[in-house]
Amino acid sequence: MKKTLLALLIAALSFSAFAKSAQVVSVKGKVEVERQGKWIALKAGDSVDESEMISTGFQSEAVIKFNDSVLQLAPLSRVTLSKMASSEKRDVVDVYLNTGAVRAKVDHSDSKKINYTVRNPVAVASVRGTEFTFQDNGTTICTEGAVAVAPARFYKGTQATAASIDEVAEPEEGESDATTEATDVDPYAPSGSTVVSQGQSTTISADGLAATTFSTAVAQATAAVTAVQTAASAESVSSSAAASASAVTVAATNTVVETNSVLTITAILTGSLSTSIEWE
Repeated sequence: MKKTLLALLIAALSFSAFAKSAQVVSVKGKVEVERQGKWIALKAGDSVDESEMISTGFQSEAVIKFNDSVLQLAPLSRVTLSKMASSEKRDVVDVYLNTGAVRAKVDHSDSKKINYTVRNPVAVASVRGTEFTFQDNGTTICTEGAVAVAPARFYKGTQATAASIDEVAEPEEGESDATTEATDVDPYAPSGSTVVSQGQSTTISADGLAATTFSTAVAQATAAVTAVQTAASAESVSSSAAASASAVTVAATNTVVETNSVLTITAILTGSLSTSIEWE
């Protein structure tokens, strides 16, 4: 009995040594963390622990860093850092997006495997080293590498509830691109998961069905053209419908523009979490 208790104590101490805090890199406006039932203002240099919730106010943003991976919170966003664990060979991060949008840049190290998942009740986006944006409407936009996206209702991952880092299945080694299999990025990816590569986006609907990257791009292009047509007197247009514009969207937009005989527009994915549409 004593040996069993000692083994359990050693295992608990071993895992807790790998549990880490995320660091607040920068804040803009009102950024708070829920801690022991109270909302506390955050500032650059503060730490945020596993299971804590972070909230950004109107016109407010935050940048959070865990090891070499960075998470940017858009205004009016609320996220829970469900799991943050690290060992010499692996990082396991699970972020739950309650509302708003986040942009993650996950640095892939040759000496370290990374399980990085952002999810909400509708969709789950998993990466092993890439840059992407995840919105609360189920839209995932990839700006570098590749992201495995699945309907939340079919996802079987256990990262957030795993008792130890060793209980989480490891992704395959290597970098992610357009040819990467979903299960290489995320071993829990269910059949039919969508792989979104650089310059593409996809949306998971509430009923669990995914819009293809092409159909999503066409829809965004059409919405972008409509926005420009209805704002002919403006010098520039900012449209939420085009917030997930990508290289594919640009190509589809050019086709729609020529068909409708309107001015050529260019969709530019900026460093922020929105996309500007400007006339050339």
